[in-house]
Amino acid sequence: MISSQDLNKLLTRYREEGYPNGVSVEEFAKNYGVDPKVFNNWMRAASQRMVQVKVIHDEPKRPKAEATAQQAAESSTPQKKIAKVTVCLADGTSIMRNNLSCRELSEWAGKLEALC
Repeated sequence: MISSQDLNKLLTRYREEGYPNGVSVEEFAKNYGVDPKVFNNWMRAASQRMVQVKVIHDEPKRPKAEATAQQAAESSTPQKKIAKVTVCLADGTSIMRNNLSCRELSEWAGKLEALC
């Protein structure tokens, strides 16, 4: 019996190799000795558990001295706020936050990992 971890690796490989080359899921599974029906059912179930996240802006890491100077400068200037963020889960639950700074959004996204 094939494990969920093995199927996950196969899915990753399919996304990197099979899909870009136009290989069907069934063909790809057969080529790796996996029952296409098992792989397809697992893939459908796994896609329902996945949460898609899109990072719009990611600041590069800076040395501490430079980061401290940057924080002092930022504290004197108004911060940009993100008006509204909504996360919809497969079970129909939605989580909404309003008026988040970039730092608050980053912290909140870290807490959302527990849902995955």
